[in-house]
Amino acid sequence: MLPQWRAGLRVSEALSLEAKDVQLEGKKPTLRVRRAKGGKEKLVPLHPELRAALGNALAFGGVGPGRLFPVTRATAWRWVKGAQRRAVEAGAILPGKRVGTHTRRHSAARQWLASGVPVNRVALWLATPASRPPWTPTSPCSPTTWGRWNGVP
Repeated sequence: MLPQWRAGLRVSEALSLEAKDVQLEGKKPTLRVRRAKGGKEKLVPLHPELRAALGNALAFGGVGPGRLFPVTRATAWRWVKGAQRRAVEAGAILPGKRVGTHTRRHSAARQWLASGVPVNRVALWLATPASRPPWTPTSPCSPTTWGRWNGVP
């Protein structure tokens, strides 16, 4: 779930990630998504929290070559529902609020936009055509200033 929330990945993109797709070193650590929607490839930045989690998993989690998350979509969905149940019990989410797997993808976009990442950059990271962004100019996640990318929020 963390790759979806912190990197804005679709379920299929997160589940198809492999160890070789994670670039932890360098000034701008990235994830290489080789199976994005429409058979495209994209690079997305690694949020510091996701970078630490993936670094630990690769170093200590016994992750070998192949998929990072060798589970089915059904298992991923059970994880989402379990996390939602625990969040409701902890008071972090209101009872009855619908939170699906795509909600985390939108949360990543909102965080990027709020931190000043240009809308066209967010569209690239989400692999969304810039001519058809997933929001309208009046929606809450539309930026009021374009800013510059100085890192990942």
